Amino acid sequence: MILSCEENNQQNPDLRPWYGAKTLQDQFKWFNNANNYFDSNYQDKFYSVYNNFLETGQEDSALYYLLVFSEMVDQNYINDSTYLKTSIDHVNKYESINNQQGELLKLYYYISSQYATIGINDSSESWSVRGLTKKEMPPRFIAKCHRNLSELYSSFSQHEKALPHTIAFLDYFIEKKDTLNIGVAYINLAGLYKELYAYETAENYMKKGLEISLLKNDTYTIAIYYEKIGNFYLESKHDSAKYIVYTDKLNNLLNSYSNNLVFLQSLSEEMQVNKFFITRQYDSIPYHLKKFGDLATQLEDSVSIKNHYMQKIRYEIQKSGTIANENEVLKIVSYAIANKDYPMTESCYLNLFNHYYKKGEYKKAIDYQKKIHALDEEIFSKNNRGQIYDKEVQYQTAKKDQEILIQDEKLQLKQRNIGLLLASLIIVALSFLVYFIWQKQKQISEKRKNETLFTQKLMDNTEDERMRIAKDLHDSVGHELLSIKNALSNKLQFTEDKIDHILAEVREISRNLFPVMFEEIGLKISVEQLAESIYTTDNLYVSYDINYIAGTLDTKSELHVYRIIQEALNNTRKYAQAKSAKISISQTNNFLTVEIKDNGKGFDVMEVLKSGKAFGLLAINQRSKALNAKASTESNSKGTTISLEIPLT
Repeated sequence: MILSCEENNQQNPDLRPWYGAKTLQDQFKWFNNANNYFDSNYQDKFYSVYNNFLETGQEDSALYYLLVFSEMVDQNYINDSTYLKTSIDHVNKYESINNQQGELLKLYYYISSQYATIGINDSSESWSVRGLTKKEMPPRFIAKCHRNLSELYSSFSQHEKALPHTIAFLDYFIEKKDTLNIGVAYINLAGLYKELYAYETAENYMKKGLEISLLKNDTYTIAIYYEKIGNFYLESKHDSAKYIVYTDKLNNLLNSYSNNLVFLQSLSEEMQVNKFFITRQYDSIPYHLKKFGDLATQLEDSVSIKNHYMQKIRYEIQKSGTIANENEVLKIVSYAIANKDYPMTESCYLNLFNHYYKKGEYKKAIDYQKKIHALDEEIFSKNNRGQIYDKEVQYQTAKKDQEILIQDEKLQLKQRNIGLLLASLIIVALSFLVYFIWQKQKQISEKRKNETLFTQKLMDNTEDERMRIAKDLHDSVGHELLSIKNALSNKLQFTEDKIDHILAEVREISRNLFPVMFEEIGLKISVEQLAESIYTTDNLYVSYDINYIAGTLDTKSELHVYRIIQEALNNTRKYAQAKSAKISISQTNNFLTVEIKDNGKGFDVMEVLKSGKAFGLLAINQRSKALNAKASTESNSKGTTISLEIPLT
């Protein structure tokens, strides 16, 4: 029998309501509880609810509850003819009109499983195959149909035909990463490979499956594994000691298992019977043989019933030392041969050989001895074929491992390339970062250097200016005042022209220190006077185009603008060898733009700034910062332009 761990689910994940009413949910919880299935009123309540939904036109709800009931019947291996007829009638009547097509198709599997339970294998196969052809069939139930077909073909001893369906069942749960059902598929594969005499492969799958079941602590599946592994060692390895070990493990497990299913109990009792045959404890056999027979009858499982009958005949032969009814043994032989059950066939041949040998019918005894030898040769041949299966599986496994290895190597190579690319990008990024930091540090260093030079130059210029003012006062004003004093002392006459000259000298010195009446006349007129003064003193023609609304800037800011223009023109006057210059001031809502342009010989701005001799430019930059303005200096052989953009908001 192909195993499924879903038989023992308390709540079936495949059943989901599509009606949200609380009453339906509460009813569903009760019907979907596996423990309630054994309530004596469970079936009556189900058919009452189911028929009520159909009568009121709620076919979807009726199907919903039918699926709940289907799972209860399926997981308990119950032979229920009423349920089978109800399910088939529902499919025939509602399949073409049902809105939940995928849900209804689940009944294909349940009907197939029910036919398998009652032993009508052709119908079971037909419903499962039909289920696999339906594209709307839910994937999980496709896997169940594969499992059912694998079980059916195994029961026909068509193990090679069963193999791809079991692998399909396994592949589904590997994709879903469902470790519990992966373990189930492993034991089914192990059973198939055992029947194909691929013992090494079978043993590997059994060990892998048991390991998973123990990790998941799934009692039901562990119980199945103990039975399968025990029989594997007895039939394939002829290791009776290990058979007894797993028989005791199964018995101890079920003694502590609260939900002892009839199916599991029948497996345990059959193993107990075999154990007492092996250990020659014949007195213990009748009790367990009867329990096994009762459970087989309760299950209505044809295989278990026939196995019980064979064990009963075996016990009678052992008890009496002879075969009372040879025809009964021959029936068992025919059954065993038809099902390719070689261990059972060989056991019957051996019993018949001993029976006829003891009776002195040596010719018949020799005939059965020949049958035993022929059977041994056939088993030997199958063992050889099984070894080929083992080698083929090993080859395919190694091939898959090699493909995985190649994929891993490609992945590792790809990861290495990505790693190298990332490392390269990081190095480039770090290089840019280092370069950026270096440039920033360089700019900061140059800025500090320039600020230091500016401060030093400012101090030097301040001292020079003080010396100039002192010299002017001493040489001109002081000298003239001393002349007047001497004249007064000597009572000499002096003219008003002398006093006017002294006043002009004082005004000139004052004008150089601060524009005359700047606070009263403002920026525009002060700049115009500056332009005219330079033309008068230096013969440098300075034009101007001033569009400025008085009061836009405060007096302090206006003075900064004036000093910037003054400094720019001083540079032009001293160094540019220019013929003319132009001052432009324009105003918008957001900015005040100032531009001083000349047609001189120009200079290298960066070189001058680095030289430490650019006091004028540094002064312009410092005053621009005070105005929060953006300043720029552009210069070439055609002239120099200093621009200033002052924000007004």
